[in-house]
Amino acid sequence: MSAQWQKVKEILQSALELSSYEREQFLDKVCGDDESLRREVETLLASSENVGSFMEQPAIGEVAEMFVGTENNLQIGESLNHYRILSHLGAGGMGEVYLAEDTKLNRFVALKLLPQSLSSDQDANRLLLREAQAAATLDHPHICQIHEIAEMDGRSFIVMQFCEGETLAEKLERETFNLRETLDLAIQIADALANAHSNHVIHRDIKPANIIVNKQGQAKILDFGLATIIAEKLNLESGNVESEAETAQLLSAANMIIGTAPYMSPEQVCGKPLDARTDIFSLGVLLYEMLSGKQLFNRESHAETISAVLNYEPPIAKTLADTPTKLQRIVRKSLAKDKEKRYQTAKDLLVDLKDARQEIQNAKAKTQILEANSTAEIKPLEGGTQNLYKRRKFAALAALATFVVALAVVGYFAYFASRPPITSVAVLPFQNASGDASLDYLSDGLSESVIDRLSQLPQLKVIARSSSFKYRGEITDVQDVANKLGVRAIVMGKVDQRGDNLSIRVEMVDASKNKQLWGEQYNRKAADALAVQQEIAQTVSEELRLKLTEAQEQQITKQFTNNPQAYRIYLNGVFLRRKGGTENVKKSLEYQNQALALDPNFALAYTEVARGYNNLVLNGVLDPKEGKPKARAAIEKALELDETLAEVHLALARIKRDELDWMGAERDYKRAIELNLNLADAYQAYSVYLVQVGRTDEALTEIERAQELDPLRIALKTTEGNILYFARRYDEAIQKLQDAVEKEPDNTISHYYLGYAYIAKGQYAEAISSFQLAIKINGETTSTLIYLGQTYAKSGKRDEALVILNKLKTTEKYVSPAELAILYTALGDKEKALELLEQAYAARDLQLQFLKVEPGYDALREDPRFQDLLRHVGLAQ
Repeated sequence: MSAQWQKVKEILQSALELSSYEREQFLDKVCGDDESLRREVETLLASSENVGSFMEQPAIGEVAEMFVGTENNLQIGESLNHYRILSHLGAGGMGEVYLAEDTKLNRFVALKLLPQSLSSDQDANRLLLREAQAAATLDHPHICQIHEIAEMDGRSFIVMQFCEGETLAEKLERETFNLRETLDLAIQIADALANAHSNHVIHRDIKPANIIVNKQGQAKILDFGLATIIAEKLNLESGNVESEAETAQLLSAANMIIGTAPYMSPEQVCGKPLDARTDIFSLGVLLYEMLSGKQLFNRESHAETISAVLNYEPPIAKTLADTPTKLQRIVRKSLAKDKEKRYQTAKDLLVDLKDARQEIQNAKAKTQILEANSTAEIKPLEGGTQNLYKRRKFAALAALATFVVALAVVGYFAYFASRPPITSVAVLPFQNASGDASLDYLSDGLSESVIDRLSQLPQLKVIARSSSFKYRGEITDVQDVANKLGVRAIVMGKVDQRGDNLSIRVEMVDASKNKQLWGEQYNRKAADALAVQQEIAQTVSEELRLKLTEAQEQQITKQFTNNPQAYRIYLNGVFLRRKGGTENVKKSLEYQNQALALDPNFALAYTEVARGYNNLVLNGVLDPKEGKPKARAAIEKALELDETLAEVHLALARIKRDELDWMGAERDYKRAIELNLNLADAYQAYSVYLVQVGRTDEALTEIERAQELDPLRIALKTTEGNILYFARRYDEAIQKLQDAVEKEPDNTISHYYLGYAYIAKGQYAEAISSFQLAIKINGETTSTLIYLGQTYAKSGKRDEALVILNKLKTTEKYVSPAELAILYTALGDKEKALELLEQAYAARDLQLQFLKVEPGYDALREDPRFQDLLRHVGLAQ
């Protein structure tokens, strides 16, 4: 034993017997000017008085109580093997803790005496030895090391590293942590957990009381592996139960859950099998507490606490509003209820924590540069009066340089730190970087999912898919794209899947400044695709500086299915439907039904089923009597599962309109827009509805809004032109439709609607040309033939009109009786026209919805039978 150690020990023993006032005088006398000696003695004295240095609240909850029935009191000076007791530090759920001297190695240690119920059991002692061997592998500066588990006179005890300091719980009660302190501690704890997990050891009870922090801000985690000892002890007593799952069942059945409730993970409070991710959740709770100064899940009763852990979603953006968004994301991800959405390893968490700290340090460095330049002293040049000019010139240049640097730094902070929210964004199609075209559905689906999620935010303008997806491949001029789409921010990404590994690189650029706002690489398993797109959408909203309500946070992170395979199949189905064509739509329906077989509660898949059936009906592939009921059943099921889906209300509105339930349809159109102010399809569909009921001015307002959200979609210009046609504003209609045809010459509908307007203006040659172009592009549809026949009849080419009429009479294709009535009206056969309209009403022909506004019926409007029909259809007013 060294002379220094012997002296420390003798002084300590004497000091422990004195009052605090007497100790001060005693130490002044015996230590003299030896500051090192006094500091060492005072450290040991403080630790012996500070029970919190080693003691924690019961790590085993109620389990511990069954083991604390036997007194383990030791006397100061008593020895256990070569460990001499110096002082009693306190008692905890696992037993008594003492400060002791290791007389062999001349060091201080902490002894934790285990209960007799463990010490006297040979099987338990064998387990303790095995656990000590595992814990001994944890050689890490931020883990309080277990030296050994020893035994003397039938009394088992754990020998632990002696740690100076106080518990984090005590520090949190007394002080508020700044960002640097919080991150430093979180990084130390995450680093320690990463080391432990790599050695297959999990803690299960990470909490402030189990972390010691010394005066230098260095942390130590206590009691690694002790919870596992108890779990395995219970296993032995119940009959050699070996699995973690069975252990959890035993603990749950006995109402004994390992851990401390406010810091448990959801799977932990449910008694489910645990892995390293349970420690990550607990660290997330700890991080939230350090940042906010408030306990996250602690409630008045145990039951309320457990409920909060399972159900409460903290509004991170609100409660941690002054915390950098990157750190908010770290907290949110660590606290994910679903462990699959959490950080998968402590190492991943550690990387993000270090990145967050580096960003803060960089920002601080820039501030220091600004301050240094703004206060820099300009020294005069030597040389007397002849250098006066040079001195003034140098001073001016130096001042200018300082000003430029200051501007740069101020600009940096003005932009990145204090910039106002950005309220418009376009998500471009993510590139498929795998080289495998069969994965296009994944890259498209992920980017579209991000669009859909961001669209839920009413304070944000989000460009619709049909416009943003015009920009595939590499973008060379982001500012040009942003100008054409009418947004400030652009989100781009690349998706690469190799086997089961999924890599997604996403970045967001402020196009007005041509500066990157944010970029991140996501390396996940393929099954994590669903979680990744939720995370991307949330991060984008944060980086745009949007202040979200709790409801908006929940909406943007909503989980539509828990089944990764169902989600991928769903994306594949959406991809095929968007490609168009009867076979693709049919295959899309097959995919959606497969997805629903895997997850019968997948509301979005039901919505896609309804779209598929409606598509087949509209294209004459499926009889409306068969397709419409199937579409309605799917929509009603989706509505039952999730009333907040705008797409569901939009689909239901269309069904109600087709059933001539005009009031019900309008309610659902408005509900769809209320739920998603960025849903361009809803504005377009509502504009068509408003035309049908004769409210053309309102219709034009809605279609203008749709075009703001979907500026490159020619179909919306076509719809606007058609609205103007129904409003009898033919010149404006022709101008709009000509512009649409010029921009997209192969758009059949544009030629088709332009032909309508030409008929109304009496420009029959132009109308004939438009319909013939439509036929050339898309073949002879019955609708095109009817309006071409109408043009011939009105232009005096009756024979040509009759040829078309005979062709329509013999075709096997479906012919709309409502449209055919227009041709008979042009031929002067009003009786036949009215008869056909009655047939259309009986069949609920979709084209009858335009009865109130179609100029082709103008010659019939004065007939009482036509007025009666308007009343039956619900369009008289």
